[in-house]
Amino acid sequence: MQTEENIVSYTMDEVKAMNARGESQSNWAYVDALTDEELEASIDWEEEGVPDYDSARPDIPGPHQRLAMLIDDDIIAWFRAEVAGTGLGFKTRMNEVLREYMENRREASRPATTGAARRAG
Repeated sequence: MQTEENIVSYTMDEVKAMNARGESQSNWAYVDALTDEELEASIDWEEEGVPDYDSARPDIPGPHQRLAMLIDDDIIAWFRAEVAGTGLGFKTRMNEVLREYMENRREASRPATTGAARRAG
C-alpha cells in the first residue's frame, strides 16, 4: 500500500482480500436499493464532470511509459486551463490529444479503397 497525503492505492490482491474480510466502507445494500433516478440525482456533476461519451473508448488502455520531456510553459498553462473543472488532469488531456492526432494520421495514411478494388477483393 502506498500513501501520499490522502491518496491511498492498493493492488488488486489487496482489494480482494479487504473485500473478503468485509472491510468495504461502501454501503452496497443502500446503493443496490437506489432507483436509476435516485442514483442519477446523487451524482455531483460539477465535481465529477459530465462524461464525454463521444470520446469514450471501449477498450482498456494498455501499459503506459514514463517519459521526461520539455514542454513550453504556455502549452502547459493552456492544457491546465482547458481541463479546469472537467475532472481530468491536464496530462490525461494531453495524452488524449496525442492519441487523436495519431489515429487521424493513421487513418489518413491508409490507402483509399475504390469500388473496383472492393468488388475484386
